[in-house]
Amino acid sequence: ESIEPLNGLLYTGLKNGSIIEFDPVTKNSRILYSSLSIDDHLLSCGKDNLEHVCGRPLGIRRFSDNELIIVQAYHGLFKLNVKTSMFYTLSLIS
Repeated sequence: ESIEPLNGLLYTGLKNGSIIEFDPVTKNSRILYSSLSIDDHLLSCGKDNLEHVCGRPLGIRRFSDNELIIVQAYHGLFKLNVKTSMFYTLSLIS
């Protein structure tokens, strides 16, 4: 599990596989990435038997002023641009 500060905001992964941005001043948060694009399916994510489908972010580190590196237990290594929410695959787990 990991929390990474960047530009005054906090970034972390959730058990349902999502990556969120949290503003500690306003207490607002937003989902930057979800492994499943259909919100109804996210309701099922977070259960242990679906981790291999939904993903499980284990580590998040700053890569640049606008990018984070994320390792997911079941999917691989990724880069996330926090300004655009673009998610790039760096290496997949085979």
